[in-house]
Amino acid sequence: MISYFPAISPDELAYSWFCRYYVHSGFFSSKSAMQELYCKRSDNPSKEFIGNLNPGTMEQIAKMYPLSSILYDGLSRMKYLKPSGRSRYTKMLADDLNVFYGGIGLCNIASMYQIQRVLLGSRSDFSVVCQIAFFLGMKPEELTAPSLTLEQIQQEQGSHYMKDAAPVDWIQLDADTAPILEAVIRGVYDGTTNKNGRPERVSERLVYREMNLLGHQLENMPRCKAIFEQYTESYPESWARKIIWAYQRLRAQGKPFYWSDIRKLSGVKKKNFHLIIPYLQQHTDTETANRIAALIE
Repeated sequence: MISYFPAISPDELAYSWFCRYYVHSGFFSSKSAMQELYCKRSDNPSKEFIGNLNPGTMEQIAKMYPLSSILYDGLSRMKYLKPSGRSRYTKMLADDLNVFYGGIGLCNIASMYQIQRVLLGSRSDFSVVCQIAFFLGMKPEELTAPSLTLEQIQQEQGSHYMKDAAPVDWIQLDADTAPILEAVIRGVYDGTTNKNGRPERVSERLVYREMNLLGHQLENMPRCKAIFEQYTESYPESWARKIIWAYQRLRAQGKPFYWSDIRKLSGVKKKNFHLIIPYLQQHTDTETANRIAALIE
């Protein structure tokens, strides 16, 4: 149990902050102190990234710096908060945010449900927080050194009154999520959201992570489930698509290449090459499939 957590100094790295926690904690070793903060024994902070903090640590930090209250203050200056302050125009915010970041070429744009979780304080995804804050025109100092009054924090906390009481409208949630889910899945499947353009396998775990869904929620969302099943494939089939993509990219360069170049670019191990042969003609023409087979066999 974390009994004391020091306040973070202006412009201080989280790494330095956690080191000061260790000094004040009374632990005999830094490893023991970090086990108190992180989910697994193997987790450690770095100078650039906070890492996988456990729920107790996240709760402790959230009490010191309620991000939902900070973002609520940013919303109050824009059109995304009702005059009463009791409700947020989350869908409008998500739509405008999607247009804004889509216009500058950002790939992983926060979904409406990721935004909603952050605004309600149930999740503090760093990327989503930054996207919302930047879009609202908030300054970095407002996130790192907030100057909210107790009244402002209590006003935001009071606006959560319907968070747990409202039943889930699965039909509406399914309808709202389906187009977003399809765009996310298609980007993973065809590689457009990957930095190097390589297609990837769509897994259920990936869908739940990217869409911030809880376990088995797809069972209550038939449209979303149908979209997911449309892109479901075995590992050998996904490897085949990767190898076809790598072959076409290497061939477009107009230089000689070998099976080792395909292996390196596709990320598919040589021991799995024979498993992809039956799937080649499902995703490319016969001539290309024969050429790839002759090259990798």
